Amino acid sequence: MLSFHRETFIVFEESRVQILAILNEKKAEYILNESSSYRPIKIMIKQLSEDTDPQDIVEDLSSRGYVVNRISQMRNYKLKMLLPMFLLEIKKTGNCKNIYNERNICYFRTKIETYRRKTKAMICYNCSGFYHAARNCHLKPKCIKCGGEHATRDCKIKGKLPVPKMRKLR
Repeated sequence: MLSFHRETFIVFEESRVQILAILNEKKAEYILNESSSYRPIKIMIKQLSEDTDPQDIVEDLSSRGYVVNRISQMRNYKLKMLLPMFLLEIKKTGNCKNIYNERNICYFRTKIETYRRKTKAMICYNCSGFYHAARNCHLKPKCIKCGGEHATRDCKIKGKLPVPKMRKLR
């Protein structure tokens, strides 16, 4: 197990910020691999009403000292309906590990579980590459639908294609 003194961590963080600034200044292409200490905790909140406003959940958890980075309600795409489950990213600060002990959110008795992601390969929605997320990708965008130099979400083709245009792996 690695241990860092506070001074070492501060130097490491300053170096990391400087390196990222240089890469951005030079408009270099790179993929950022976040340290596990920077990655948020992903949780699933179950047994809420599907009509619950996500902002109410954020306000309730914020009042208890949690910092919510992102929240999204799960949906069944085949039936086109919202599910009574919410995916949250909680910032690793203070009492973040206590989130699993919370039993009531927005006056509902809830169940909180660690998010289990699918075992399929992750695809970047920016460059269409594999095994990294768009928020950490600073490569040139590449559309998986038409092969153009834009992110797939910005493509003029809105429907699903039977055979998308794939690109060579980098």
